[in-house]
Amino acid sequence: MNSFRVAAQELHPNKEQWQAYESQGHLVVLAGPGSGKTKLLAVKLARIAEEELEPPHRIACLTYNNECVSEIRKRLVAVGVRLEERFYLGTVHSFCLSEIVRPFARLAGLRLPSPVRVAPEHIQEKCMQAAINRFGRGQDVAWFRPEIDCYRRTHLNRDRPDWRGEDSSLASIIEEYERLLRADGFVDFDDMVLLAVQILEKHHVARRAVSAKYPTIAVDEYQDLGLPLHRIVELLCFQSASRLFAVGDPDQSIYGFTGARPEMLLELSRRIGVTPVRLKKNYRSGQSILAAAEVALGESRGYTGEKKDVGRLEARQCIGGIEEQCSAAIREIVPALMRLHPGLRLGNVAILYPSKKEGEYLAEACRASSVPFVRNDRGSPYSRTRLIRWLEDAAAWVAGRTLMTPRWEDLLDRWVSLCGHGGRLEHQKAIALRQRVARFLWRNRMPGMPLCEWIAVLIEGFEAELSEMKLNAPDDVASLVGLKELALNGFLQGCTVLGFAFAGGSPDTLNLLTLHSSKGLEFEVVVMVGLDEGVIPRYKASARGVAEARRLFYVGLTRAMRHVVFVYSGFTVDQWGRKHRNGPSRFVRELLGRSLVEVRRD
Repeated sequence: MNSFRVAAQELHPNKEQWQAYESQGHLVVLAGPGSGKTKLLAVKLARIAEEELEPPHRIACLTYNNECVSEIRKRLVAVGVRLEERFYLGTVHSFCLSEIVRPFARLAGLRLPSPVRVAPEHIQEKCMQAAINRFGRGQDVAWFRPEIDCYRRTHLNRDRPDWRGEDSSLASIIEEYERLLRADGFVDFDDMVLLAVQILEKHHVARRAVSAKYPTIAVDEYQDLGLPLHRIVELLCFQSASRLFAVGDPDQSIYGFTGARPEMLLELSRRIGVTPVRLKKNYRSGQSILAAAEVALGESRGYTGEKKDVGRLEARQCIGGIEEQCSAAIREIVPALMRLHPGLRLGNVAILYPSKKEGEYLAEACRASSVPFVRNDRGSPYSRTRLIRWLEDAAAWVAGRTLMTPRWEDLLDRWVSLCGHGGRLEHQKAIALRQRVARFLWRNRMPGMPLCEWIAVLIEGFEAELSEMKLNAPDDVASLVGLKELALNGFLQGCTVLGFAFAGGSPDTLNLLTLHSSKGLEFEVVVMVGLDEGVIPRYKASARGVAEARRLFYVGLTRAMRHVVFVYSGFTVDQWGRKHRNGPSRFVRELLGRSLVEVRRD
């Protein structure tokens, strides 16, 4: 029996999951935390690929970021799917560039650089700063960019004169920024989606061609993807012939600053011709954690827990401030949790925090206490792009049985996908590329080899592929070059291939993550630091900002299976050194008021 059919039988006792698995038309799955939605997504897509798909048709499976792509890939491979043969699995941005913008730009009469190149971050910042300076807003690009990005993602129709009406000066900055990018021969990530919308809206031939190639379009974490993606779904699935399979949870929408609108998923689920399914069972968390989650969310969703474990929540006040919170988390709280839960390993513990600042304090405390850790935020020592994640898994394969070795076929397929930018390479070229990377891995299967040498051999052996990749994913290639420098002269100096395999995370490595980057993950134990009023939610946050902060707190809380520790000081310190004693976050206070949390104080 096919692997996906074995997995499908495990869905049968859950009537909502089975209803989604059996559905035939447009489907929207509203899935709470720990409801098994990623498994459902993988099994459903495997069934479509096996029973319905005929070459050269493919399935497009799109999501918000490379973290989500990596998780879906693992699930699909686990149920026996060969991705490169039948799937486009990637971010919305990469799909728009490779499957819509590049093939149809000339048809649409777009004046784009040839070849279309993706601007690396420093080029984007240079052009945006010049545009800001020209139109009289003297702010630094880092301060002003979120407002620009959000405006671009929520005002799509450039042909209408009223697109400038809401903020004419902001529209002028955006137009100048895009003009400067084109002059330098680049597009950026938002361009990929905005141009795709423009092409599909104006050219029915493009709509029909994309829909014919991809008769099924699946979208994971739909609530995070915003208005441009929503418009693309409308064009391909409701004004053309593609079938939609959307999965998401409006309660976990935490990217409002990028233009995400959680209400769009709910609107989609109510659309005529769409089957909505809400997954109500939680397979992850203990009962007390689920009860706290409903209080944290502020609304009842009727979720039921399937675990017999009660779960535990406690709050701890560290009166010395945020640095003391982070130090106590590493020196005292995590060791106490390891003693309390025999058999618990560091890899199943996560410390979640609001921003890069807390990540710095935690990393410093880990180094001082010789605690191995992996960090996932913008302050991470190296950027874990798709290419670096592949390299981590390749290093794990080289390290052999001492690690959870990734599947050999999947490792080769992913390299082909990276070199093909998520699209499908010509068959003979793909075979040749698989053979070359297989030779590289076998010839350099030396766990003790210095990491810098291993990367140098890869760069030399795949110079042409990396040069082509630089046009489409410049940040991927930049991350590889940066990693080589760290292995030569930085914190990875002297690191071996084996050491690098563990640096990406292992059963004995503590996880440090921002609340945002924790979404989609799960851990036995979660420690949340920085939970002070004025931090979450932010001081003087708008009603919309408070609502999103509530969802962010809810996301962090629901990562835990067995135990959650909330850490706060009861005050914050502003940039002028003044203390503001506003107590713990209102979300923690709500849980304390319901007597759901044990309290400890220094």
